[in-house]
Amino acid sequence: MQKKYSILGMSCAACSSAVERALLSVPLVLKAEVSLLTNSASVTLPEGFADDQPLYDAVKRAGYTLLPYAPPRRETKEKKGFLFYRLLFSILLLIPLFYLCMGPMLHLPFPEFLHERRLNTALQIALVLPITILNFKYYTVGYPRLFRGHPNMDSLIAVGATASLLYSAYASVMIFAFGDEKLTLYYESAGMILTFITIGKYMEARTKKKTGRTIEGLLSLTPETATVVKDGTELTVPTAELQAGDLLLLRPGEHIPADGTVEEGDSAVDESSMTGESIPRDVTAGDALRAGTVNLSGTLYLRAEKVAGDTTISKMIALVEQASASKAPVGRLADKISGIFVPIIMAIALVSAAVWLFAVRDFGAALKVGVTVLVIACPCSLGLATPAAIMAGTGKGAECGILFESAEALENCGKATTVVFDKTGTLTEGRPYPKTILVREGGENDFLQMLASLEHGSEHPLAKAICAEAENRGLTLLPCADFKALPGKGVYGTVAREECAALSPAQALILDPSFALTPSEERALYGQTVVVFFKNKKALGAVGLSDRVRSDAAQTVAALKIEGVSSVLLTGDRAESAETAAKEAGIDRVISRVLPEDKEKKIAELIDKGEKAAMVGDGVNDAPALARAYVGFAMGSGTDIAVQSADVVLMNDRTLGVCNALLLSKKTLRIIRQNLFFAFFYNCVGVTLAVAGIANPIIAAAAMSLSSFCVLSNALRLRRFKPLQSGCAANCAAPEKTENKNESEEQTVKKTIEIEGMMCMHCVAHVRSALEKTEGVESVEVSLEEKRAVVTLKNDLPDKTLADAVTNAGYKVTKII
Repeated sequence: MQKKYSILGMSCAACSSAVERALLSVPLVLKAEVSLLTNSASVTLPEGFADDQPLYDAVKRAGYTLLPYAPPRRETKEKKGFLFYRLLFSILLLIPLFYLCMGPMLHLPFPEFLHERRLNTALQIALVLPITILNFKYYTVGYPRLFRGHPNMDSLIAVGATASLLYSAYASVMIFAFGDEKLTLYYESAGMILTFITIGKYMEARTKKKTGRTIEGLLSLTPETATVVKDGTELTVPTAELQAGDLLLLRPGEHIPADGTVEEGDSAVDESSMTGESIPRDVTAGDALRAGTVNLSGTLYLRAEKVAGDTTISKMIALVEQASASKAPVGRLADKISGIFVPIIMAIALVSAAVWLFAVRDFGAALKVGVTVLVIACPCSLGLATPAAIMAGTGKGAECGILFESAEALENCGKATTVVFDKTGTLTEGRPYPKTILVREGGENDFLQMLASLEHGSEHPLAKAICAEAENRGLTLLPCADFKALPGKGVYGTVAREECAALSPAQALILDPSFALTPSEERALYGQTVVVFFKNKKALGAVGLSDRVRSDAAQTVAALKIEGVSSVLLTGDRAESAETAAKEAGIDRVISRVLPEDKEKKIAELIDKGEKAAMVGDGVNDAPALARAYVGFAMGSGTDIAVQSADVVLMNDRTLGVCNALLLSKKTLRIIRQNLFFAFFYNCVGVTLAVAGIANPIIAAAAMSLSSFCVLSNALRLRRFKPLQSGCAANCAAPEKTENKNESEEQTVKKTIEIEGMMCMHCVAHVRSALEKTEGVESVEVSLEEKRAVVTLKNDLPDKTLADAVTNAGYKVTKII
């Protein structure tokens, strides 16, 4: 089993390594991962492990505090303010201290009375003491860690600053007691070390905060209170106290506090926080809603089904936290080095100072070198290189509707060479629709009206699809009498006093031995499930039904090809249906008629051939294959067992999420490698310059404070990652170059329409839909912020045509440019 704990007292990568070693030293602990960014530990223990006291004791002996895990929450203003004011007062005191020490050397205006050595020294002491007191935490943390045998970055700072202060104190005594004018003071070095490191800590804290904003953002999506309706009375209760079965009232603009089903009302719901989809979804009674989404326009009554920690948003937060706290294989070398980094640096500083003292016979110069080595080294840049990028990457993934289970899953996504798609419910939408309608006699609508009237009494998915198509066309269904359904064969009945039947081709042949599909009909219906309609034992036509390939499937496969990743369709369906779906999606390799228990074997075969095969699925039968794959992707709407078996969950049910996960993974790995290179390079060069005497403590403090900030800032570049969007061809491939443009391309016109009345993304969707339905409009881009729409026209259209389309949708056009 796995348990999480919070940790107090960690300040650098050496701290997290020390805590990790302490936890692993406890018998029965199988695995321990400590995150400096989240100040938490994830410990794998045997089932039934109940006594946490050995863990608490081990961490306490290492100098830290282990606590039961506390969910993330926003920092208080007091915490933020303390570090800021500590830094502010340190800088205000450091400026005059620096002036007193360096003013004459830099040829700054310097009053004559300040040249008096005793007065100058007294003023320096008066300024450096409050700086030391303000930043005394480095001493209270650094020295205990050092004495316990687990030195950290604070230990380096404490020893370096103490060395400067002690030597300066000795020099001050000699100046006051004996008037010695030759000894050099290093008060400004101690002050600058403490202040510059605090600057670095402040920048690091702010940057860490940005890397963790996704978790805070997810936390803010769940409201603190909810309105519960009981016996006709509205009660406001804390969200944490909601219970399954409660009836919730959701007013326009409110965040949804629980997962559940709409019992009453119509509205539009913004699900962008969960799925990354910007267009709102229209909902009505019977539709499912998830906590964290926003009710936009109408009043809804929701029956709560999952509350508190069981909601989808809670599970998302748990996954993001889990992935952020886990460690990617690529960063394990840095973790090992961080664990022994500080003792090595202290040894180098001591040896360097001794060598310089022996070589130049100048204690001040030797002290300067030793202090510089201690201060310039930065274990944090090494320790933060990987986790900072992992947290930023998993956070950005969550914003895009992609949930990574672990850092290893994030890393492996970018290494996949093959993506295997399940067909039904994954590559396709999972429900049939009439793809081809062939009519031998009469009109198509009359044919469909009779067929749907017959099928209306059936519960079969194919019958429901036919009826839904008739409803979409606005056809009125006719009464059906003597309805009879024969499972596996078809349906019979009387429609408009005509004997009708809807049968499979095999059953049609039994009803009419002379029945046969023509070669052209066979070609048109290839790969589809065929229903033949008879009236008075005469075939009037046939309907070919198919599971619709997802709208972004072809774009996904094309984008994967550009990245050098091949695609495979793996399904238990018959070869004809599989080949048809694969052709629509652009997939070259098809493996059909695979039994559910054999899917895992097919994935294993691909992996044995050297392919790093990722699997994308949604059903129970996909779970073994998802677990066996190099990386398993589960659709968010899939079964619980599929989601639990997967490494990555696609919340928006779009196959394009697979490609976005791969691209995000590659970019995250690139950032990690850049961070590791910078961290190793900085420490190697910095320590070398310090040992050589080229750097001084002031430069060292500034460089060290910036090193971690640079690593964290580089990781934050992942927040600028832009996922591929459905329907944008530019995302997949550059358009082919053509020498001769046709006339319609040359006449393409763009117009900008300024619009009043758009209040939300639901309005944006209405305006876009109205313009797209206008004949001659090629594409539409609508901006809610700018209150405008940009339309691309095949040929120039009158402004009135465009204005009427927007006005009829309920909005006001103020200008067309």
